[in-house]
Order: sequence, then C-alpha cells, then structure tokens
Amino acid sequence: MPISKVAVIKKNYAGSIMIFKALTALTLIVAGTWGFFQFQKLTSAQEALAKGETALTTLQASVDDYAQSYKDLASKAAQDNAEIINSIRDVLPVEENYTALTRTLDRYAQDANTATDPFFNSSLSFGVPEIKADKDYAVLPFTMNLTASRNNFDNFLRYIETSGDLDSRVRLMDIKMISLQLPNAAETENLGANQAKGPETLNVSLALNTYYQKPVGAKPTP
Repeated sequence: MPISKVAVIKKNYAGSIMIFKALTALTLIVAGTWGFFQFQKLTSAQEALAKGETALTTLQASVDDYAQSYKDLASKAAQDNAEIINSIRDVLPVEENYTALTRTLDRYAQDANTATDPFFNSSLSFGVPEIKADKDYAVLPFTMNLTASRNNFDNFLRYIETSGDLDSRVRLMDIKMISLQLPNAAETENLGANQAKGPETLNVSLALNTYYQKPVGAKPTP
C-alpha cells in the first residue's frame, strides 16, 4: 500500500509576533501622542476657563463699582439739583413773598445796627406787583426809609448790589431811586457836643424793586 505524504505548512509565528508587537507599539505611540495633545488641549481649556472666571469676577466687581459710582453720582447730582432749585426759589421766589422779604430786611437791620454804626429801618411799604407781557418775571416795587451811618449805608448798597447770588441766596433786588437828607448847619449845632462826636448819620429814602417768578396764566398789569 502506497504511503501518502502530507505536507505540513509551518507558520512563522515569530514573525507574526514581531508584527503584532510593532503594531501594538505603533498603536500605543499614536494613542499616547493623541492623548498628550488632548491633555494639552484640556489643560489649555482649563487654564482659559480659570482665566475667564477670574476675568468675569473682575468684571463683575468693576460693574458693581461702576454701578455704585453711578448711584453715588446720581444721588449727588440730585442733591445738587435740589439745592440749586431751592437757591433759585430763594433768589427768585414763585410768589410775592412779602413776609419773607420783610423778615430778611429786618434781620439785616438788626445785625447791622450797633451803637457806633447805627442802621435803622423806620418804614417799609410795598407797591402793586407789576406783570409785563414781554417779561418772564414779575416785579414787586417797595420803598424803605433808613437812618444809617455812612458806613452802614454803603454796606447796605453793596448788599443790594450782590443780591441774587445763588450762594448767598439773598432775594434779587435793585435800587431805582435814592433820596438823601443830610442835617443842615443849624440842626448840627442843636445836636450838642456829644452827638457831634458820634458817627455821621444819613436819612435815606429808597425806591427798590424785587422780583419773583411770573405766575402761569397771569394777566399783565395795566
């Protein structure tokens, strides 16, 4: 009986193992490289996120500071605006305000009057308010009779001249007419030695105007 021969194919296991190892190493290298770059991207993203959160916190603090500064400025502006409005109302009131003006002038006379520098307001009378169609304000005429030293009279003229200033808040006034009466020689002799040594006094009649805001819808005076 003939003997048949069977061919046995031998595989190169050693070569296959080497190829597998090479592929495995290549895969690990590729995976490691990809992971390294991804890790760098993740690290960069985390750093950017941290910087963003820090910047957001800083911006939020700046926004809060700006908001508080705006509130402070708005409050200060409102306060200044209210003070300006009040000053304007004192300088140019919304109505005649006879009483307030009388008190102001009486207070001035009391403060100015001294034994060595007299200032006495003997009379104060108001006229009829004047409203003009072509004016944005109304006029209140009034008259005063004063007995004052020359120095105090000069001071009063400066007081009237500087009225209307928003800082002093003295109601706006101006003088339309001044009438001075000086004592004559006979009157001076009759005053006596003591009076002659005292300050020279003037008898003054003044015609003045003060002003106030024109009433809405007011009809002009004839």
